[in-house]
Amino acid sequence: MFQYTKGRRQFISKFALALAGTTFLSSHTYSLFNNVDSPFEGYDPKIGDKNDLRSHNSRGQGITVSGKVYSKNGVTVRPNAQIKVWHLSPESSKYNHMGAFSANESGAYAFKTDMPNRTTGKLPRIYFKISHGGNVVYTELIVDANRAYISHEHWENHKSLNDNLFPVYKKNLVETEIQFNVTV
Repeated sequence: MFQYTKGRRQFISKFALALAGTTFLSSHTYSLFNNVDSPFEGYDPKIGDKNDLRSHNSRGQGITVSGKVYSKNGVTVRPNAQIKVWHLSPESSKYNHMGAFSANESGAYAFKTDMPNRTTGKLPRIYFKISHGGNVVYTELIVDANRAYISHEHWENHKSLNDNLFPVYKKNLVETEIQFNVTV
């Protein structure tokens, strides 16, 4: 009887440990394996190529974000820089709005999306990963219904843009346009 109880206890404790490990990994797999190099939640390295992120059933006002990618000096453009963007989908806690595209020969880029949802205590954000020639930069664009903002980190890392640093926000009845420049 003692051997049976000891074996049963070992089995139950090993099973509980395995179950706890499986539960932990399944709930954290996305962040452990997909966010390794991103400081922002929701990044997926397998973001597909597209620059129109809008939902077909979107009821809100669309946003067009455009800008230029510059070198760290804030003057020279970075042609063909790779850009990945993602944000919380409207009225959702999931990052289903994501896309990847390249800047053109003049360093210009543009994409269309829906107004992002926000996490508790924060304004809505669109996250960026910009790559060029082995250099990678992560940043965020903060948006609400009336303005676009930059974070302190964006200001610190891109202040060489001088007059091109702050987002330019224009809103009409149909769409919101935001010009947002970055350096890499």
